[in-house]
Formats: sequence, C-alpha cells, structure tokens
Amino acid sequence: MADKKLKKVSLTKEVKAAIVVSLLAIFLFGGIMFFANRGNEGMQVVNPSDDQNDPNDPNDGDVQEPVIVEEKLLKPFSVNANVERYFFETTDPIEKQEASILEYKGKYTPSTAIEYSYNNTKFDVLAAFSGVVSERKFDPLYGYMVYIKNDDGLTAIYGSLNDVKVNVGDNVKQGDVIAKAGTNTIDAGLNNHLHFALMKNDTLINPNTYFGKVLKSI
Repeated sequence: MADKKLKKVSLTKEVKAAIVVSLLAIFLFGGIMFFANRGNEGMQVVNPSDDQNDPNDPNDGDVQEPVIVEEKLLKPFSVNANVERYFFETTDPIEKQEASILEYKGKYTPSTAIEYSYNNTKFDVLAAFSGVVSERKFDPLYGYMVYIKNDDGLTAIYGSLNDVKVNVGDNVKQGDVIAKAGTNTIDAGLNNHLHFALMKNDTLINPNTYFGKVLKSI
C-alpha cells in the first residue's frame, strides 16, 4: 500500500509539473505575440484615399502619386552679401535708379543684373535653381561666366566668377556650389563680387522681383 501511495504522489507531481510547463509555454507564447503586435502598431500602411473609398469607382484604392515639391528661386549664395548695383527699374525711386546705373569708360547704361559682394571675399556661388549648364565661357568684360537653364525657360547667368566647378552639359541641383565670386573688367572697382542675371525666354528680368517665387510662376 505504501508503494502504491508513493507512486500516486509521484504521478500527481508529474501531472502538476506538466501543467505548469504548459501554462508557462502558453504565457510565453502569448507574451511574444503581445509584444510583436505592440511593435507593429505604428507601422500600418495606409492609402491616403482609404477614408474616401468609393465602391463604384474602379480606380478607387490605387496608390496616389507622390507629392512633388516645386522649386523656388533662391539667392545664389549663403552669406549675408551686399547689393553693389541693382537691376534698373523705371518705377524705382531716383536714389535706387542712381545705384542701378553701370558706368564704364565714360558710358552710362542701365544695369540688367545685380552685383553682390561680401567683404571682398571669394564666397561660394550657389545654383539658384536646378538645371543644365548650357554655356561656360570667359567674357572680356564680365570674366568667367556660367549659364544654367531649366525646363521652364529660365536661365540663370553667373558672371565675375573664379574657380568654376561645372562644365557644359552638367546637371546641377539647386544649392550646388558652381564657383566662387571673383573679379572682372567692367566692374574692377568692386573687387571680388558676383554678377547675377536672370533671363526668361531670352528676356532679362529683375531677379529681386522673383526670389522666393515658384519657378513655374515666373
């Protein structure tokens, strides 16, 4: 009888151990699933049009095209440059018009660009917008020059350059360093500076009017 009782007690312990192991396994598995689900809470892929589903629209549920950020015209430098000469506008006050006249060898002409300087330093010249280098040349009056054109018919003209880093045919991104400010003949008195002009369909326009504007609207 003692042997049978001992076997009965042992069997009960084995059963209890099996139950504990089973519960532990269930708990661990459930815990793993719980934490796995918690990790996926912020990873749900949502179609932007999911909250506007139309069961009668055969195209409903299609993935929408990504939003395209349109470029705006930026100033071609990151320093706090000064304007040495403005683009001449007939509507400007007389004082500004006087600062928009180019004098060279006794001849006076209205300025069709803006001249920038910064403490007579050779500051970095940046691409005002993305485009393709359509021309790179040395001009006897304006020094080294770079023309960058985009698909909207805009051409940015950079003159009085030094250490030009781009060549004809290069694709340039907005903000890329394309050269450094330098010197030229027609504005020798300005020392190191940048000559910047903007052309729309072969017509020179005032860059200062369009800084910060979407390129397609110019």
